[in-house]
Amino acid sequence: MRQLSAQTRDAIVQGTLRLLSGREFGQVTTRAIARSASVSETTVFRYFKTKGEILESILFERGQLFFADMDEVLGLVDGPREKLLALCRRHAQFAARNRELKEVLREGIEAGVFRAAGDLDVLAMMFHSAVPTVMLEEIISRKRPLSEERFVGRAESYHQLHLRSILTDGGQAR
Repeated sequence: MRQLSAQTRDAIVQGTLRLLSGREFGQVTTRAIARSASVSETTVFRYFKTKGEILESILFERGQLFFADMDEVLGLVDGPREKLLALCRRHAQFAARNRELKEVLREGIEAGVFRAAGDLDVLAMMFHSAVPTVMLEEIISRKRPLSEERFVGRAESYHQLHLRSILTDGGQAR
């Protein structure tokens, strides 16, 4: 079996983002994604089983950007009080800069890919809450902190759970 290329995967994700900048999620086809990424549609499906999985990947990668941002902040300040305030400020800045989550959810609902599961603000908060939820789990359990890989994996499991809760049958279609 051929090894999957990170470069090809990234091209598919970037191609999807390019298309989403001008279209709603439901209007973006895997054929268009393939064209935008300069790969075949078959290649798209080697990397992602569904369009929803591509969106999930985009959300996960945004989470990784968030963690990198937080690491940078911690290196710039001293003392627990300053670190806490800096982290809270950066978290708010990150959320303000990445408001497209709500727009992507709205587009998915309008396109019939996602179910309108209540208030859109609450739905967006549900996705944004995954990271603080994992952090709270660590505090409550009083166990050793998770490794970065396990922490991210745990947050991703919440994202996947949230995504499955709002996908319609159309969201699973190719």
